[in-house]
Amino acid sequence: MDNETIEKLREYKQLVAEGILTQEEFENEKKQLLSNKAMLPSDDQQNSAVTEMPQQQSRPLRTIHVPLLQRKIVMDQSTPDGVVKKCENLMTTGKIYLFIGIALDLVFVYYLFSKGFWAILGAMFWAATPGTLLIITGATALQRYTELRDKFVGLSQREFEYVQEVIRTKRANEKEAIITFVDEFEKSYQEQTGRNVWYDTGEYVGRKLFGND
Repeated sequence: MDNETIEKLREYKQLVAEGILTQEEFENEKKQLLSNKAMLPSDDQQNSAVTEMPQQQSRPLRTIHVPLLQRKIVMDQSTPDGVVKKCENLMTTGKIYLFIGIALDLVFVYYLFSKGFWAILGAMFWAATPGTLLIITGATALQRYTELRDKFVGLSQREFEYVQEVIRTKRANEKEAIITFVDEFEKSYQEQTGRNVWYDTGEYVGRKLFGND
């Protein structure tokens, strides 16, 4: 029992002694005082609650940057693991392109040192050029999708949904910006020339295609 409760009981007891309170009223006041005190948390409990509050707060959602050309991969999946799996499939395709490209370039090297001029010239078109393009494509895809996969490894479902929401917001803002730009351009063209920009564009393309200059 704390000092405050003891002092209150002494005051009530003094009032009984002075005849202001009856014994029954004293017992009721005493019971109510002790009951209210028991409902209040102790100082240790209050300090413990204050200490635990920061630990119970959820950490802020982590978002990641998804390049424009890779947003569709993220939006087409329903879980972060789905994005990881999709990236791994695309990485496998990139590896296949890389290996085929290396094989074609090796064939060209073989022709370069063992065949004549015309054979080398032909190998340059059917082996060296496509082989180099496949190597570049495969290596680029492998790097791009490895980076995207690593961003979603260990991402929670809540964070994944937040990333998708960020992408939706960016798409909406970009769409609005494009519409605004086109409207302003059309209005500016109309004010400066007195003509419709889309009609003039169609007319210009028609003359170029059909030679009606």
